[in-house]
Amino acid sequence: MIEIKNLSFSYGEKRVLDDITLSMSKGKLHGLLGRNGSGKSTLFKCCLKFLKISNGNILISGKDLKNISIKELSKLIAYLPQDHEQSFSWKVKEIVLMGRTPHMKGVFGLDKDDYTTIYSKLELLDILDLAEVSFNELSGGQKQLVMIARALAQETPIIFLDEPTSALDFSNQLMIWRMLKRISNTGITIVVCTHDPNHILWYCENVIAIDNGKVLGAGDTATVLNEELLYDIYKSRYSIETIGDQKIIYPGSFL
Repeated sequence: MIEIKNLSFSYGEKRVLDDITLSMSKGKLHGLLGRNGSGKSTLFKCCLKFLKISNGNILISGKDLKNISIKELSKLIAYLPQDHEQSFSWKVKEIVLMGRTPHMKGVFGLDKDDYTTIYSKLELLDILDLAEVSFNELSGGQKQLVMIARALAQETPIIFLDEPTSALDFSNQLMIWRMLKRISNTGITIVVCTHDPNHILWYCENVIAIDNGKVLGAGDTATVLNEELLYDIYKSRYSIETIGDQKIIYPGSFL
């Protein structure tokens, strides 16, 4: 679904991505892991065409990103940024309808099929009852579900999410991750940038670990995400143990 070949990127003379080569397969939940400043956000921006790449190639469904127009890309990739506060008191259904923009039919705008689509996405995420509620009245977890519904309404085969649970409490974090897992099981490719390795361990089939603009490890989470990789990323010791039926990552020392 996504192939990145020998991708490098620099801000001026500062090299941020250095010869990145990796692939992300269809219908999987991929977790992107790395310290602050490791290059995760830059990699996202390159894949979303927010930044113009000069070295290397990014292929989306076999087509070079350089040859994909913004309009065409909006039908291939939906993007959920970390910050999505709304200045106006839009209703939930209006927020989700914004995801239909790539499919609008010229001067005729939205039609019955667009409304059918957005209501189906709200129902899928079990928030149909919020359709007429103001977005600014929602809890953090509800807002995140609405934004995921908007991404789903875009009806793309790929969704990128940047720190989708960073501002949520523990219960809502797990709710969002379970929902992302359900969505990926429908055949949608999901790429999530996160700082919590446990979330990747628990929910992602594949992990991509980046440090100093280089890929430290990529592939099957159960195989690649180990104590050695965690040390390479964070430069301190972490352990992975099984408690009950669940693996968990914890620091070697809490002091």
